[in-house]
Amino acid sequence: MKLFYKITLLILTISLLLILGLLPVWLTVEAENAEVTTDQLPLRPGLIDASAVITFTPVATLYLSLVLRAEEEGSPAPGTGEVKIGHIEYNPDGSDAEGEYVDLQNLGTATVDITGWTLRDEADTVFTFPSFSLASLAQVRVWVKPGVDDATNLYWGRNSAIWNNTGDTATLRDATGNEVDQCTYPGGTPGFYDCLP
Repeated sequence: MKLFYKITLLILTISLLLILGLLPVWLTVEAENAEVTTDQLPLRPGLIDASAVITFTPVATLYLSLVLRAEEEGSPAPGTGEVKIGHIEYNPDGSDAEGEYVDLQNLGTATVDITGWTLRDEADTVFTFPSFSLASLAQVRVWVKPGVDDATNLYWGRNSAIWNNTGDTATLRDATGNEVDQCTYPGGTPGFYDCLP
């Protein structure tokens, strides 16, 4: 991080000198039938077509190198989502149909659209997710019983239990049928199973 600040300071210094006209920088871009020359141009990645042939003076080359390195160190990698089955409540107190649920958690750093995904048991009883996005580090609870969906709760709409008290397997698949996660529990007490360590 200290290196990043040093590079940033150096870039700001060079930029100021360029603005004041104390450092000459020439940039020549040759593409097909065109040639463009710009004096004292602050260089930034992405402004020049990749097919162009570019020549820099040593000062311009140094400046571009510093900009590229600083942005590379300072820019976080694109986020990715990681949806996991976190918890299965298979034998709750009271009615199983009223109390059964499965928690899904997004352990990743990006929101995941789980619209059209499915959750199923070993008997192939399937719940299909409605239009829904799971934010980074967020959780959604899928209840077996009927109810009104909201930002943290989805409802299967069934009046009978799904998750076997003697053991079962929950499988999560994406909208194209690829398996995303699976959790198998042995059953018995205490009536719930934490799928994540």
